[in-house]
Amino acid sequence: MQIILFGASNTGKKAFQSLKTQYKVIAFCDNNIDLIGKKLFDIPIVSPKSIFLFHSDFIVIASRYHVEIVKQLYAMGIKNVKLYQSTKDEKDWLLLELNSGKPFKDIICKKPKIKTCGPTYRSGSELSFTKKRKVLVIAYFFPPAGGSPIQRTLKFVKYLREYGYEPIVLTTEINPDLNKYSIDQTLLNDIPEKLQIIRIKDDYAWPDVISKEKAQEVIEFLYSVSGSKEWISGYIDAQNTQNEYILPDNLILWANECIRHIDEYIDMRDIDLIYSTVPEWSPHLIAYFLKQKYGIKWIADYRDPWVSNRDYINLYYPWMTEKEISVNQYLERKLVKDMDLIVVAGGKWISDFVNAYGVKSSGIKEITNGYDEEDFLDLPVKTEKNKKFTLCYNGGIAYNRNPVPVLKVINFMIEQNEVERDEIQWIFNGLISSDYMKKINKEDIHRVTVQNGILTHTDSIKIAMESDIMVMYGEYGEKGYLNYPGKFYEYLRIGKPILCFSSHESFQADVLRETKLGVNMDLYDFEGIKNFLRSQIEFWRTDKKSNIDHKESIQKYERKLLTHKLAKEFDHVLNL
Repeated sequence: MQIILFGASNTGKKAFQSLKTQYKVIAFCDNNIDLIGKKLFDIPIVSPKSIFLFHSDFIVIASRYHVEIVKQLYAMGIKNVKLYQSTKDEKDWLLLELNSGKPFKDIICKKPKIKTCGPTYRSGSELSFTKKRKVLVIAYFFPPAGGSPIQRTLKFVKYLREYGYEPIVLTTEINPDLNKYSIDQTLLNDIPEKLQIIRIKDDYAWPDVISKEKAQEVIEFLYSVSGSKEWISGYIDAQNTQNEYILPDNLILWANECIRHIDEYIDMRDIDLIYSTVPEWSPHLIAYFLKQKYGIKWIADYRDPWVSNRDYINLYYPWMTEKEISVNQYLERKLVKDMDLIVVAGGKWISDFVNAYGVKSSGIKEITNGYDEEDFLDLPVKTEKNKKFTLCYNGGIAYNRNPVPVLKVINFMIEQNEVERDEIQWIFNGLISSDYMKKINKEDIHRVTVQNGILTHTDSIKIAMESDIMVMYGEYGEKGYLNYPGKFYEYLRIGKPILCFSSHESFQADVLRETKLGVNMDLYDFEGIKNFLRSQIEFWRTDKKSNIDHKESIQKYERKLLTHKLAKEFDHVLNL
């Protein structure tokens, strides 16, 4: 049979080696215009619009961006598509059949029988005799996965032993082909010795590839959590009206595998406390199920809100229909009423739980994100002046994190001879979306940007410490109070002046007013940006150093102290 491989990068190469003995690959296809017209394994690489020129039996998607490519091919009227997936050991492979995107159609809703094991909760006096109280940490994102979702959980796990708790981590196996995370092997250095990590395999969880059997399992799992046949009917209806993703998130198959197999890895009767962290939201579903089954106390951590705030939904989930919002809100309402404590990364979210779900404010505690002092101990402090005045941004560029207004100011200053083009640079450490990549390349007419792509956490901090100013994007509209970006705390520790774009009511604005470590302004304040850059460039030219002693004012955000604060909440929940 003749096939076309969609994907001409590493996954495509791997797929070719796997499939070449059983199929004849007549062409590679790719959206990267730099590859089109070239050859791979002496086979032509063509553009998507050229697919119709080839007579293939089907197309195999071999790319991390499979979801987007499926949509692209479907929009072109191409339905004879399969998805390549290699096994964990890469010794075998699968071709996943794509379905209609309606795996929940005609699902039979059977209420599962949950066998409860009875309460395992021990009294405070009994717990105090144990050397370390065991806490099951449920976190999908954990090293060697990298990126912003990792730091909060990793640092808590790193320091919990010092405060009387032995963490056991329930997470996923790392499969880069799932395109849910970056990889940062350096973060493994922060994992405590002999830490028990339970890794349960993840799988594709989107409507075009999930089987009827898996869909049935998902329904049974969600029924066991929701306890409502009426809600399940609404869930199935909401799921069948779209084929973009699985509700409540694409970790639901992983959550289902966790509750089915957790007993093979650990005796839950030895666990004193459950701690689950989001996003995504499925870890809370696992925690709820385990609490119901074993009667263990549960602390739920919100690194970001779910659907408790309508402004947050409109801002970060604009694609959600009213039906989907209702499905999620029912689920969250049910879960929060069973949480023994809610921990939030942003204090301004507390009222959301009170107003939306009637949670008592005393049952919600703020523990912010922060910085780990140990991340900075071995990094050299640069004392000499940079050859170029250097702006730095750590993190992804997407959504409303628009670098164009600052680039316009830099262009103007160069053209007005306020700074030479070879005197200034802007370093980006992180993934830049394709839309913003085009905008940056178009606007960067003087070629002042340096795009490093995804770096290790250590390398990104090191580069930032050698810069002259840090650029920060928050939410700069009326909903800016919702945003608590994790990188901001590391910016504070780095101690370089911060140019921040967020709401004047935002957390970042409050901290910058308090610490005087930078300025917060509107993204399109051309004069304000220009005046700030002008003053900082003058400091750079004269090699003037800041005399602001900021360390005492930001010490409350140090990760070790924050972990101590979390451990005290653990003690309180366990009545110690």
